[in-house]
Amino acid sequence: AAVRRYIATLAPVVKPLMAANGGPVLMLQIENEYASFGSDLGYLELLHTLWQEQGVHGPFSVSDGLAQIEKAQTYPSGAALGLDGDTEFAKAQPVAGEMPVWMGEGYPGWLTHWGDEGFARNDFTDTLRLLLRERRSFNLYVVHGGTNFGFGAGANAHDDYSHFQPVITSYDYGAPIDERGAPTPAYHVFRALLAADQKRALPEVPTVPPTVTFAPVTPRPLASLWDNLPAAKRVDEPLANELLFGQDHGMVLYRRRIRGGGELEIDGVRDYATVFLDGHYLDSISRVAHPSLHSGNRIALTGQDTDATLDIVVDSFGHVGYGHAMADRKGIVGKIRLNGTPLEGWNVFSLPLEAAWLHGLRPLQGRPVRPGVFFKATFTLAQTGDCYLDMSGWDKGYLWINGKLLGRYWRIGPQQRLYCPASWLRVGGNDLMVFDLHLTEPAAIRSVRDLHA
Repeated sequence: AAVRRYIATLAPVVKPLMAANGGPVLMLQIENEYASFGSDLGYLELLHTLWQEQGVHGPFSVSDGLAQIEKAQTYPSGAALGLDGDTEFAKAQPVAGEMPVWMGEGYPGWLTHWGDEGFARNDFTDTLRLLLRERRSFNLYVVHGGTNFGFGAGANAHDDYSHFQPVITSYDYGAPIDERGAPTPAYHVFRALLAADQKRALPEVPTVPPTVTFAPVTPRPLASLWDNLPAAKRVDEPLANELLFGQDHGMVLYRRRIRGGGELEIDGVRDYATVFLDGHYLDSISRVAHPSLHSGNRIALTGQDTDATLDIVVDSFGHVGYGHAMADRKGIVGKIRLNGTPLEGWNVFSLPLEAAWLHGLRPLQGRPVRPGVFFKATFTLAQTGDCYLDMSGWDKGYLWINGKLLGRYWRIGPQQRLYCPASWLRVGGNDLMVFDLHLTEPAAIRSVRDLHA
């Protein structure tokens, strides 16, 4: 029923835009990479029918990896067959029959994940030559890089949820047009190939958006997470954030009184936890495997003769967006044990970092001593323009400009500079806020003109 309502709502908008009706839309893709996680051909055929019932008669297309669509047998008859990254057009033609085979996604770059050694790169030049030589239709994914502002960055993982790889805040992707709209060397190579193929002059390259910089600023400590906790929810055992609070981003805090030391075991951390005992930071647990991180699920606790407060702050990355692991619940999705015994009876605090809560933060009354600190600074601009903010002196957290969440930063890189578009800046004073999971003392923040050092 939901899918029927969705298509019925979209169809009146899409219909006049189709090429058959004089619009600019050449094809309608009825699903995306479905064969990577599904095998119900009837579902795709139903989507095809629902669009037709609403007066949209195509042309229709699907886009998938050739090996996946052959294995799942999910090619819907009558649709153009888009290949994602594959160039085996002759092998794909028997699958599509008389329908055209094209490149649904051609990759001039690729995703970069937190902890990668460097930014992902790809050389698409030879593939573009092949496409032009064979007169194939193609789509570049992506021709223009972008940004995973806010909490929008996704992730990859194996189908059993292992090998979790969250995507960095930048979606520059190594694209021919970069994150802020400037042409790259690859852009000029591709442009020359297209001009030679068309045998005519192309339009002038648009003007590159201007950039600005400002003097380095060192934010001051503003507020402590621990002074701004909302009301807690009582639960017997850990549950995913989505099930506890309907929360699909941000953080949660698990709190419980314990006695005695030993081995604390936290199963199913999604995706990064900092652990405290009576306010003292002990260690972190990371779902991301990296040489500089603790990726195991066990932490040693010093013995206590009296009751002590155990706090576990869990920060989440984006959800998995491909394959069979797309449920990807956040928070703590397993058991918490002390010396093998499950710990039950928790107070859980929802911390989605929403604007209203941030606006009402109670300020610090002294210097912070416990990690989990908000910092604030102001800077002045005589004119606006795009810029990048260098967070290389910080550890792990979030950065806001004028109330807009630019996204996440993390010392493990490779991204250390977060993009801020000119439209989010203003002439005169600008507000900057940082939340860092580990630092209690601030570091300087520089403004620069490029993503790369």
